[in-house]
Amino acid sequence: AIFLTYSLLRKKTHGFAWIYFLLGSALSGLGMSFVLFICHHDTIATFLGNILPRTVHSSGSLLEIFYKNITHFIEIYTMGIKRVLILCVELLFSLGGILLFHRIAFKQIRHLFFFLGLFGWVYLLLGFSFFSPFLARYFILVPLFALMMIPRLFQLAYAGKNKILFAMILVLTLGYGLNNIAGQMFLFATQRGQSSYDMLCTKVRKIVPKGVKVATFLECWPMVAYNPVVCQTSLGQPLAVFNPDYMIISDYYLHLPAKRQASYLRFYEQLHPFLEHATCVESFKTKGYGTISVWETIK
Repeated sequence: AIFLTYSLLRKKTHGFAWIYFLLGSALSGLGMSFVLFICHHDTIATFLGNILPRTVHSSGSLLEIFYKNITHFIEIYTMGIKRVLILCVELLFSLGGILLFHRIAFKQIRHLFFFLGLFGWVYLLLGFSFFSPFLARYFILVPLFALMMIPRLFQLAYAGKNKILFAMILVLTLGYGLNNIAGQMFLFATQRGQSSYDMLCTKVRKIVPKGVKVATFLECWPMVAYNPVVCQTSLGQPLAVFNPDYMIISDYYLHLPAKRQASYLRFYEQLHPFLEHATCVESFKTKGYGTISVWETIK
């Protein structure tokens, strides 16, 4: 969107640029307002109250927070060393548009790839500086920009008859693809004995009526995706206001590393007063998801 606005301004079609910018802003604002104020019945104050805790507000220097965010992100995104090559290739290719800016012949394409690379890295640096923790899902823009650069990098290397550069890009791209495939195969191999999630969804949906309010852990959210749901990562109403009709809990989180258990424990403590006034409708053991219990609030 920013690139399109920039292109319109360069062509001195300022009227179209302003129309595009204002209409886009208005549609985005209406969409966000509908979700926040109509669907979630939020206010500006509660919305900011939910957002601000995710921004950097702790004590310590910006450099300390930046370092902490980077180390935490690398740890969860690379899964130790299993995905180190994937991360390195995505960061390197996203730099391609910036480093090879003057090598791209067509001005429109040149600016496009330059801005893609630049936006990706600026977004990443700002994210590490102002959001704590910087979660893996926030990173999605960078690999998207990197994948868009791969064909252009191949074209530049081939057109310039640079066999070494072409071979390096080919090796990195193949390594990137094989690392992704190996990661998926590793998950299939280690989790093939788990309970069918589809069957678990079917079972839970037979117990929990449609339309009732449900509080649950994030892993169980798809089981009741057609209901109003609050989980430990929700930015919506607090539990006291949400007042759930059903609760779905699991001891799955007890098998997680200590660092990841914190959010589950906090959410469970918030659920506890509601569980004291609820009855367990059904409880069943699973492979890989712990013992799942469905509780109905006594009205």
